[in-house]
Amino acid sequence: MKIYNSVKMLETGLDRKYCTKYRQHLNLSGKEIISMKLSTVIKEFFAKKEPFAICLQWKYSISAGL
Repeated sequence: MKIYNSVKMLETGLDRKYCTKYRQHLNLSGKEIISMKLSTVIKEFFAKKEPFAICLQWKYSISAGL
């Protein structure tokens, strides 16, 4: 995961109250919390980031007369 910038880890940290009776699946509240967390991660992933400028040194050419 460390070598790929496009991989994100979603930490849930949900309690037992967000699971079904046998704790195998999420209940409605758990699904809502996971979907909200997932939507924020997706929004951050596709958010526009400021482009950075690449500064190059100017080369003077004697033959061009500059």
